[in-house]
Amino acid sequence: MDPAAERAKMVTRLQQRGAIEEPETAAALRSIPRHEFVPDERQRLAYRDMPLPIGQGQTISAPHIVGRMAELLELDRGDEVLEVGTGCGYHAAVVAEIVGATLDDQTSRPVDTDAGGDPRSTHDTQRSRQDTDTAEPSDGRGMVCSVEYDATLASQARRRLTRLGYNVQVRNGDGRDGWPEHSPFDHGYLTCAVPEMPDAVVSQVRPRGYVLAPVGNQIQTLVRLQVTDSGLEKETFEQVRFVPVQT
Repeated sequence: MDPAAERAKMVTRLQQRGAIEEPETAAALRSIPRHEFVPDERQRLAYRDMPLPIGQGQTISAPHIVGRMAELLELDRGDEVLEVGTGCGYHAAVVAEIVGATLDDQTSRPVDTDAGGDPRSTHDTQRSRQDTDTAEPSDGRGMVCSVEYDATLASQARRRLTRLGYNVQVRNGDGRDGWPEHSPFDHGYLTCAVPEMPDAVVSQVRPRGYVLAPVGNQIQTLVRLQVTDSGLEKETFEQVRFVPVQT
């Protein structure tokens, strides 16, 4: 398998069917080695648009839904974002790529080529880095803070994201409490289903920011709240199916 070529084909398919629209989303999905976020026995399926088991009863979301959620958040470079449910770290990596959340010591970034260039990502050979809870962002770059309930997944994701050069801070805990020490955030989102939007997460997002989550039981609806000076504005989107929040 040629991972870079498979990524490029995956993104082209998503664009052709209208699953993603923004060039920043396409660039992120084209850059990030999804095969490194799944178990070895699943790597041959990494660039199919489908969720895959990652262990601990959890899954990596299908690329189209990761891209869709990123676009619904209307992310900008430099944003600080809260994620609830790190899982394997792939979703956080996509968001980090879009907001520019990279580590100080990363010397090269992926080159996105829509046509005529080499789409191979420098992530494919990115050197190892120290496993750490925190990392300083480069000037003008964004940051992602992610909370994962499962300690094993949190540790694995932290090491993986650091190795790939992303400024994603990961901690083990109940994501419904958010991460108040790092708040306020520009946006927040959940990668697990909840019966209702967690108040703590909403309260940690700045005015005009978005909070996005799959809300419901077995089948959920993507719900987006915007924090305004006068309250919350709610929008609903398509039905989705996510694993439930762990408690």
